[in-house]
Amino acid sequence: MRRILFLLAVVLVGATDVASGQASARVEVTVDSVRRDPKVRLHNLMEESRWREALDDAFRISINWRVELWRRQALWSTKERQFEFSVVIRREPLLGQYFITYFSANREPATESFRDFGDFVLQLERAIPINHMAPRTSGEFFYVAEVNVSALDEEQFAEMQRFAGAGSEPSRGDAISSFLLRLVGLPSQTLPSARSARFRIP
Repeated sequence: MRRILFLLAVVLVGATDVASGQASARVEVTVDSVRRDPKVRLHNLMEESRWREALDDAFRISINWRVELWRRQALWSTKERQFEFSVVIRREPLLGQYFITYFSANREPATESFRDFGDFVLQLERAIPINHMAPRTSGEFFYVAEVNVSALDEEQFAEMQRFAGAGSEPSRGDAISSFLLRLVGLPSQTLPSARSARFRIP
């Protein structure tokens, strides 16, 4: 019921507005000093009330990452390659636990569980290394990281479950919440992209 009330509140206040002073979530991308692979971090997502409330109301929240390698040229920069992955977070009220699941192509999903909210946030905000993305040729390069955060409807979550080789029947409450999510198209947020410092490969 709380999930349905949350979505109805979104309908009443307007679908896409972000309350002033709440846009504190940000993305960071740094470069490993030895391997030259990128490391990405998400800061302060749980400081934003809409995502904290969505998590408290047992919504599944998808954090979709795209990390790009760019080569700096004299007149313009060119994109060399990109890597995409997703992180799904959720809270199970009956278990009193928080879950983080990592999805990426050609890898089995990995799930971690936490009983303490502080431990959950620390893990959510830890730096994630992206291996084997470093440049293979000489030149000057930088990384760009982009993040989109959204609540998953039942169809989207089922697609991720199929990717993971698992499945479950949605409850009636999930079906109603899924309908309302499609109706209002929210919550969803694209964070400002982040750019690493430039580095050179000899």
